[in-house]
Amino acid sequence: MKNRLIIIFLSSLVLISFFLRFYGLQKNLFFGPEQGIDFLVVKDIVVSHKLTLIGAKTDVSGIFHGPIYYYISAVPFVISHGDPLFILGFLIFINSLTVILVYLLGKEMFSKRVGIFTALLYTPSFMIIVYSRGLSTHPLVIPLETLFFLFLLKFLKGRRIYLLLAAIVFGLTGQAEFLNFLFISVVSIFFIASNFSKLKKQNPLYLLLCFVTLLIFSGATYFLFDIRHQFLMSKSVLTLLSGKSGYYTPLGVTISQASSAFVSLFSNTLLPFSSFGGLLAIAIVATVAFKTFKEKNKKLLLLLVWLFAPLVVLLILHHAILDQFFVFSIIAVVLCAAVCIEVIFEKSKYVGGGLLAVVLLFALLNWNSTIAQNRNIFFQAPQPDLRLSDETRVINTICNDSQGSFSYQAYTIPYWESQGWDYLFWVYGQQKFGYAPTKNGQKFYVIIQDDPGNKSFQQAWIKNTVSTWGTVRKTWRFGILKIEELALK
Repeated sequence: MKNRLIIIFLSSLVLISFFLRFYGLQKNLFFGPEQGIDFLVVKDIVVSHKLTLIGAKTDVSGIFHGPIYYYISAVPFVISHGDPLFILGFLIFINSLTVILVYLLGKEMFSKRVGIFTALLYTPSFMIIVYSRGLSTHPLVIPLETLFFLFLLKFLKGRRIYLLLAAIVFGLTGQAEFLNFLFISVVSIFFIASNFSKLKKQNPLYLLLCFVTLLIFSGATYFLFDIRHQFLMSKSVLTLLSGKSGYYTPLGVTISQASSAFVSLFSNTLLPFSSFGGLLAIAIVATVAFKTFKEKNKKLLLLLVWLFAPLVVLLILHHAILDQFFVFSIIAVVLCAAVCIEVIFEKSKYVGGGLLAVVLLFALLNWNSTIAQNRNIFFQAPQPDLRLSDETRVINTICNDSQGSFSYQAYTIPYWESQGWDYLFWVYGQQKFGYAPTKNGQKFYVIIQDDPGNKSFQQAWIKNTVSTWGTVRKTWRFGILKIEELALK
């Protein structure tokens, strides 16, 4: 009976998680040039069978993520014929199923009740929802990191196959986000040191197999890419570590950025937009951590290493820090919160249960005012009103009006990066209408995205450049997008 209730409980959370993550995307899904670049690669993989060894570029020149995001996205790409909304829905479904994984992780690491608390906190977490709603590698990092720690704990219980599985997931987690290689290595070194006696009892050949597997899944694609490109990645990594990449910052700046990002990690995961809430959560975790060190609880120590690994590594690197660098620790934050609530719950069920209820209520109220309204989505902040729903209306209008032969020029942000439009014209234009843009089409359209932050530049471009191409015959507007059909001179 208890198992049936757990199954019903987790199934309900999976459905709720999917709803909270997918809600409103039919209208608000963000699809810009970066998404276009990625999806053109996926298109090449599926349609042209052109395989790739690397993924999207990182913020550092010459360093790339692995290609796992492309190949996993290829599965829903085939099913939906490249529809971005369906592909993101597939990734969100994986992210929603992670409710089950975080429950199992909390249960394995501490207790069934911690697992339940973790699953409850995970479901409406603002930052986890935000990361899962973007067409990027972030939706993959969250389930992969959870699997890695779950497999490590399963191995400690005596199933050696899980060490091999952990080695595979180690590589996949790093492939999803390049920085994760550094973070997960710190965790792995701690795990080996704290469980050395158990590892010594394993067959040396099996340990060698696990290590070789880890290297293959971590670096095989990078190694082949480096050979083909004069060791571009290796040189770029060395430049980054030497501080000569241009991303090096003074220690004081690094500490300030890292501290701010770490507090934001706590606040936006548990109590969004409340710095005080983030600091309070860190203080509670620090108190529990102090007690843990005195009791020498290995599993809680592993959790704390997971939590602090990005902070320590980024401080050592002395490089500019973005909030999303801490996505690796987001499940650790939820687990820490669940453990703290469990400690309070054991002393007073009313206080512990009340605290859990407050966090969940705050999360749901925040969801209603942010996610449901498509507000405060950090990756969409530079272009908050650019929506796929408006972009598809633009494409439908152009294809219907042109009746086949047309060319276009788009004003985009970043400037003149038309990959997003190129992909959308393929998936919604060519596949639906049979029309594709050409260089010298019979009709010519200019797509202009409002640029309020640089209005004078945009107006000068329209006046000094677009007007020289021809005169406006028709105009349409959809949201922040305007179409002008020109009679060319």
